[in-house]
Amino acid sequence: GERRRLSVAVELVTKPKVFLADEPTTGLDSSQAQKVVDLIVRLARERRVPCILTLHQPRASIWKKLDSFILMAPGGNMCYMGERKAATRYFANLGYVCPPETNPAEFFIDLVSIDTEDPIQAKKDMKRINHLASAFSKVNKDNYRLPYRGATAPATPRHK
Repeated sequence: GERRRLSVAVELVTKPKVFLADEPTTGLDSSQAQKVVDLIVRLARERRVPCILTLHQPRASIWKKLDSFILMAPGGNMCYMGERKAATRYFANLGYVCPPETNPAEFFIDLVSIDTEDPIQAKKDMKRINHLASAFSKVNKDNYRLPYRGATAPATPRHK
């Protein structure tokens, strides 16, 4: 934990334009994971450095530190991208209500998980994931566009 925090601090002290961290909490107990995320959040805000982290099943206290997130399903299907605070309402509007006292991060991960041991459940899971990906795509089709016809470049925000 201490080594991880030192590594994160050293990277952020160099004043990068963007800070990328692939699973910075993996292998740490929940207390050490919280300290690493707290450090990243504090240093990123102090230095005004955008951070992109991959976090798998963050505990509720870490989840609440995030400003926004991307929810990816198997196959690279994007099912959500936006503000953390708006996500539960977004999924509730699609018919997927996060139960009370449930960590929303865990609920969202469950929405895009596939039960590979039960073929019948796996089909239901894939149907749900396809619905979520399709709904997200429809909601965002007017918000993002490719820079020119036939482009393969990343989407750019459309200014309104």
